[in-house]
Amino acid sequence: MLPCSQLWVYSRRLPFLLQHPFLKILTQHLWKNRKVAIELYIQRNSKNIVF
Repeated sequence: MLPCSQLWVYSRRLPFLLQHPFLKILTQHLWKNRKVAIELYIQRNSKNIVF
């Protein structure tokens, strides 16, 4: 999984990436599943996260 900082940068770049026809399907798939991916990342690294 990506570190939180890279995940944040990637999520901010999604609108730009969606303009690229080749990446459109891939980014849409990742965008739909980003919430699940983030939840899994948090669950895996919950021991390292301090609230």
